[in-house]
Amino acid sequence: MVIAILAYIIAIDPNSSIMGLVSDAWAGLGSAFGPAVVLALFWRRFNFQGAVAAIASGAITVIIWDYIPVCGGVTPSAATGLYSLAVGFAVSLIFAVVVSLVTPAPSEEILKEFDEVRANKL
Repeated sequence: MVIAILAYIIAIDPNSSIMGLVSDAWAGLGSAFGPAVVLALFWRRFNFQGAVAAIASGAITVIIWDYIPVCGGVTPSAATGLYSLAVGFAVSLIFAVVVSLVTPAPSEEILKEFDEVRANKL
């Protein structure tokens, strides 16, 4: 429901375009899930809490970067010219690593399964 409401608010903007909406959607999905997927595939220490932090921080960063005027009345995207996917991916990656390191490590069972999958034994 929240996503539908956000989509409606974005869609009623007369200055928005289909390409802009698709670009924002790609940035949101890439920032939210990109680091989580990469770390889940390649880092043994990555855990559930790190994944939640990555997904939340990436999505929130893109929303703030593209839609919240925090830099003298303009959005950070307009002020810097940086695509929100790059910024959101970096923020998401940092949150994922930090939160994974400060929370409990995955159980031995999960680590064993990770190693088996990496060794193609499953």
